[in-house]
Parts: sequence; C-alpha cells; structure tokens
Amino acid sequence: MMGNARSAVCTIILMSFGTASSVEEISSFLAQVLHRTPEPELVTDLEMRYRMIGGSPLLDIMGSLAKKLQEALHSAEPETEFHVLLGMRHGSPSIESALAEAHALGSGRIVAIPFAPQDSPDREQYSRRIAEHEESVHGVPVDIAPAWYAESWYLDALAERTRPAVERMRKLGKPVRLLCTAHSLPSHLPGLHMYCDELAETADGVAERVGLSETQWALAFQSVPKGTSRPWLGPDLYGEICECAAHGDNVVIVPVQFLTDHLEVLYDIDVLAFEKAKSCRIAIERVPTLNDSPDFVEGLSTMTRAILEREPSLPTVG
Repeated sequence: MMGNARSAVCTIILMSFGTASSVEEISSFLAQVLHRTPEPELVTDLEMRYRMIGGSPLLDIMGSLAKKLQEALHSAEPETEFHVLLGMRHGSPSIESALAEAHALGSGRIVAIPFAPQDSPDREQYSRRIAEHEESVHGVPVDIAPAWYAESWYLDALAERTRPAVERMRKLGKPVRLLCTAHSLPSHLPGLHMYCDELAETADGVAERVGLSETQWALAFQSVPKGTSRPWLGPDLYGEICECAAHGDNVVIVPVQFLTDHLEVLYDIDVLAFEKAKSCRIAIERVPTLNDSPDFVEGLSTMTRAILEREPSLPTVG
C-alpha cells in the first residue's frame, strides 16, 4: 500500500452535469435544471435535439469509463479496494446517492472528480454539492480533484486526436484554424477571467503540440440556452466559423472543455456548427472527445492516485 494516507477502501465519484436518460424524461430533467416548470417550447426543442442525435450517450460512456478506471486502479494497486461511481448534478444517479453509496461501501477515502478540466463558476457547483451533503459520509475525507487543464497527459491526449484532423485539412490547400470550444457562461458570473485564461492555456498547449502558432487558433463558446435574455460569454462558435470563412480558412473544432460525447457535442457542434460551415462553404472537422479511451483512463488513474498520496482533506461538514 502506497503512503500513509491510503485507505483500504477508496471510492472515486465521476461527476458531470447529467442528462435525461430518455426523451420521456426531458420535461422533468429540465424542471430540475431550471428549478421551475419549463415552457412547452423549451421541452419540444430539447426533445427534437435528443431525437436527432438518437439520445445522449453520456451515462453509457461514463459508465464504461467508470468500469475501466476501476480496473486500472485495481491493477495499479491491488491491495486497495477501489470503487468508481457516477454522480450527476441533475438527473440520476445523483451526487448525493453516490456519497451515500460510498459510505455504505465502507470507504475510508473519497475522491470526487468534476468533469470540467478548467476552473470556472460552473465547476464550483460540484464542490458546493459535495459540501452540502458531506455529512452523509460521516467524517470520511472527500477530496475534490483539481482542474487539469494544463496537465501534459490531457494536452497530449487532445493533441493526439487533433493532429490527424489538421493534417487532413492541410491537404485541402487552405490555411487551417483551430476553434477550441467550451461551454459559454453568463457574463455576469465572477471568475470568468480565470476560466478564459485556463481555456487559452489548454488551447495553446494543443496548438503547439500539433505545430500551429498562436495566430492559428481561437477560443469559441457555444451552447447558450435558447431564449436567454442575459449576455453570455463569447465569441460565439457559429460567428467564428463565419469569420474563418471570410478569411479563407478551413476549420478544425477542438472541444477543449468537453470530455465526452453528449448533446453539446453531438448536436451543438456536429449538427449546428457543421450546418453553419456548409452554409459558409468551408471544410470543417471535429476532433473526437476522450470518452472512455485508454489514455483518458490512464490520466485519470494517475491523477487519482496522486491525490490519494496526499494527506486527506478535512471534511467541511459533519
């Protein structure tokens, strides 16, 4: 057993925003997200998007990733009993149920991993949810994994997927521009400067690895909720695609903040962004997300074991 901080039973909770598990659950899922009854047009629009992509694969992908990560951790440290669970901010399984299960398993350490590589006001919601329900694990330390936006394993994994797309685009004879996408956030939220800086560091690290200069990539934000009245963080992905067309560039979209395939990737990029590129008459390609790939599993395993080597965090509640 490595180090004094290791417990015989460790639970890892992979935390994501969540999704409706079927079209029939969309109305109740939206009600939980919005904290109110959603307008019928919002429900209809989201149902259309889900049907167009054949439903969100988020839970299936994360379930597969959890199984592979658990196997990797067991292989690296067979003397420790590892359990990897899912915890969603919205929908099921919830963060609260994952904490309760971790307690029932007799966990002596818990590591919670937000599926958000960069720090942001949105990422803080995961820590807040853990703190609100930490009493359910009766004093067991819960460590929140830090952002990993600049870790070599993450940048290398993104670059490995970006490089072939860039090479294919170069063969078309036009300049290539990376549009590095992330979820937009309301402009009034604090902490957006840090969010943008860390996104830029991720994007620059990927571009450098694939041989592109700082003038050949740009950040672009997407997935602003339909019908919102407040300003959100930009520049907008679809506007940036038009700008690329005006400058004679072809586009490679790199999701630097999205880790798995879900609605924001399969619809907001693969449908809407590709439609915009077609209307602008430019070539476009989207870099694959990490999903449950071996290099992502290895990176998460290494990061988790490093967290467990440190002294455990004191519980904030309980």
